[in-house]
Amino acid sequence: MRSWKIAGPISCELARDCLDIPGGEAVARANDDQRHTDGSPLNWRENHCWADACGLSADEAEREGTVAYATAIVERAAAGKALLSIGSTDGIRVWVNGKPVLARDGRRPLTLDEDQVEVDLVKGTNTLLLKAAATASFSVRVLETGTVVRRAAEIGPSIIDMQPEIFTVRTDVNALRAGVEPVKIDVLKPGGDVMFSATAKRGALVVVDAKGWPEGPYEIRASTSTARKLLYVTYLPWFKGNSLAMARALAVDAAKADPTEPSGFTLKMLADMVEDGLGVTLADAKHDAWPKIHSPLMEYAEILLERAGHTNARVRAGGFMRIAYRDEVDGTPQFARAFLPAGYDPARKWPLVLALHGYNPANPQYVRWWSVDSRHPNLDTEFAGHQQVIFIEPHGRGNTQYIGMGDNDIMRVVAEAKRLFNVDANRVYLTGESMGGAGTWNVATRHPDMFAAIAPVFGGLDYHSQLTEEQLAALTPVDRFIEERRSNWAMAEGLNNMPIYVHHGDADAAVNVEWSRWGVKLLQRWGYDVRYREYPGRGHETLQTSNSNPNATIPWFLEHVRDPDPTHVRLRTPELRNAKNYWVNVLQSASPLQFIDVDAEVMDRNLIRLDTRNVLDVTLTPGAALVDAAQPITVVWNGVAHELRLANGTLRLSDPAYHPGKVVKNASLPGGMNDFTATPFAVVIGTVAKDPEMAQLIRAKADGFIRAWREWQKYPPRVFEDTKITDADIANYSLLLFGGADANRVTAALSKSLPLRITKDTITIDGRAFEARDALVQMLYPNPRNVQRYLWVVAGNSPAGLSGAQVLPSNLLQFDYAIEDGHVQSYRQLVTRTQTAVVSGMFDYNWRYSGALAVPGDSAARAKAHRIRPPNRRATPDTAVLDRYVGRYRISNGPTVEVRRDGTKLMIKAGGDGGELLPQDDANFYLPAFNVWIAFQRDDSGKVTGLTSAGSGDFEATRED
Repeated sequence: MRSWKIAGPISCELARDCLDIPGGEAVARANDDQRHTDGSPLNWRENHCWADACGLSADEAEREGTVAYATAIVERAAAGKALLSIGSTDGIRVWVNGKPVLARDGRRPLTLDEDQVEVDLVKGTNTLLLKAAATASFSVRVLETGTVVRRAAEIGPSIIDMQPEIFTVRTDVNALRAGVEPVKIDVLKPGGDVMFSATAKRGALVVVDAKGWPEGPYEIRASTSTARKLLYVTYLPWFKGNSLAMARALAVDAAKADPTEPSGFTLKMLADMVEDGLGVTLADAKHDAWPKIHSPLMEYAEILLERAGHTNARVRAGGFMRIAYRDEVDGTPQFARAFLPAGYDPARKWPLVLALHGYNPANPQYVRWWSVDSRHPNLDTEFAGHQQVIFIEPHGRGNTQYIGMGDNDIMRVVAEAKRLFNVDANRVYLTGESMGGAGTWNVATRHPDMFAAIAPVFGGLDYHSQLTEEQLAALTPVDRFIEERRSNWAMAEGLNNMPIYVHHGDADAAVNVEWSRWGVKLLQRWGYDVRYREYPGRGHETLQTSNSNPNATIPWFLEHVRDPDPTHVRLRTPELRNAKNYWVNVLQSASPLQFIDVDAEVMDRNLIRLDTRNVLDVTLTPGAALVDAAQPITVVWNGVAHELRLANGTLRLSDPAYHPGKVVKNASLPGGMNDFTATPFAVVIGTVAKDPEMAQLIRAKADGFIRAWREWQKYPPRVFEDTKITDADIANYSLLLFGGADANRVTAALSKSLPLRITKDTITIDGRAFEARDALVQMLYPNPRNVQRYLWVVAGNSPAGLSGAQVLPSNLLQFDYAIEDGHVQSYRQLVTRTQTAVVSGMFDYNWRYSGALAVPGDSAARAKAHRIRPPNRRATPDTAVLDRYVGRYRISNGPTVEVRRDGTKLMIKAGGDGGELLPQDDANFYLPAFNVWIAFQRDDSGKVTGLTSAGSGDFEATRED
């Protein structure tokens, strides 16, 4: 059962009746009429569990001494007996139709199906209610009596008695399977050395005497073998002594450590994890809650061992290694969790599986992301043939869709894994769920020569399956190109050498199953090696009962080995940064507004067919398995034969029409404002504008970008004022320059090398003047001080032109330049931002203006669109008028939009997103945070009944109050 309603947390003990309602907790029901005796509602909330194990905790950090309730409905066609199969963390209470059926106390980890209880159910609706600690997890299955329950876990060990220096381990949940393979109990100190070892029957008690052992964290390893003779290992934590004393030592160590080095910022992260686990500052912690902080303290203890010269404290059999590096994009610490196999031996090569996480709506600090304190994965220990894997969960820079710096993070993690561990480069696999499923497509299609196989799980979309026929027909060629490059399958042609296994539930309400079906059919039409499994009745969740999604794919992964020398290579990409596949590498394209297409094949010994589109410069590096390096090689490029010899292992072919200048676009600087944040960058705020209003706007727009980056990435970007940045920093970073040459000293200093001129009536790009009053220009160009870095200028030719600008790091334009003068599409107007702009475009490969790459706005579309009017800060809005719009508005099949007044400002919020509404007239407002136009609707009597939104996906909402 995965759908529940939950109430709590409630400050109460498990043994007490905590609901304080007439009739007592046993009669609690999740309905509007169920209230406390004081009249307040119970506030039940919907919760659909990701897997069979469900959590009771609310969004906020929970505390000791709180409980929560969960209830669900069980419908039965006839009265009769049923079997409840239950598991829980620590104690639990369970009622069926108000009758108590299970009461458990004591400490225990969650083991699915640990308790089976026969119950009586009535015909029709039955109410199941349970109570446990608010921090607990639980699982429930309703089965027919006589069902033979398949064990979700081979064994469920637990510590049942704990004294300061002696504790007792039960090897399994009970002794029903005492006659099968016994359980070995090992107690490991940090670094993996065994302090105690014993073997006992399943369900037996093992007493561990820890007298004389050093104080600190330990792990209890329980291992056995399955009926298929595969190794099964699980772990329990234990701590001897005062964990708070060790936590304080960690905090002191972290405060002294160098925060610029991985060792230092790892300690800082662990100290933060301790305080987050405790729920209070370390100074305020009064009780030794070691189970909540065992993981960071164990990690700290192993780091101390490595400092002392123990080289394999973390890189060992069954070890946990938190990969850490500093991302030069913004100078921030980044982490990935690496779980080493139980039999890890550095002398042999190991398969590597990377699992990409899904979108986290809360977007919390790293220490609050899902399972970052887990030292062992929810994964089988061994697979068929006694195979084991290195399993890594990257962070991917959080909610980045695994594009740009998110994609770079995955590549960096793979490189770090190969450096730290003995990884088999021909057995690297990639999987992910939801956003991680889409990320699997995104990463694999950009690096198709990296992985032996991939398995996307309910992730991936394409505009063909999202837009109506009317919307598709309205797309201009350039807008169609933009939509196409956003597709998760835009670059899928490069997967012709990669086996693919796609998973999706047909009841998924979050990611439409039709999207996966569309992508699979596309690959099937091409004859690619794609396998598709659809799960009837499953939604956006773990797709197999009592299992993790990676467990369903890893056995299939291990059947596949990457061929490092495929004879046939294909490539389709809009990105020069990612125009490589095996032995083909495109160095230059003719047009950045078209896809690069390559179909290359070794037809015979030293004979290569090379068919391309939009390729000017390309290298081929076929290995010894494909060609004889001592002999000439014939390359038939688009039907024309070229006889070449390898030079340093490389064949290079260039189109006669290719005339590169001193600075050209390349894989590290391909252009497009969306590529800016894939490079090390800094924000430079202009402070020298003579117009005070312009100076204020520049500061506000820069602060908006900085604030959005901090909210998204949890760290501020590098920020300089134009009068304080050094020449070294100007050369070292890509620079986001807020303010033109008249407002930003750095822009002025570099202006002679930039193809940008701004007057009050025109904006000129590389000699091409565009009439534009009250306009904003954004332009990307190589940094004259370092041509491997960008300059991105954001400037207005008036305060009114700059006022409507909203430069958001998570929603960047895909052009090198754009001039906009405040036009926003009207409601149900089927146009794009490109059509409402004055002009958008790309520079050519020499970073020069080309009319063929300039996309002028559509005059008819601009005439029908709204035009933003800058706010009049001198006028005071009528608060009585603003109050008319305050309230809640419901989007059909969507979230609730909340409108409120904050002084003289009208604010709007949907979910976690929102911002200030800038008045355009009495009923129309502009939301610059998302570049949308909000219009409030009224009935004949003048009453506000709803609102419409246009600009970033049209919607309408009906007023609820």
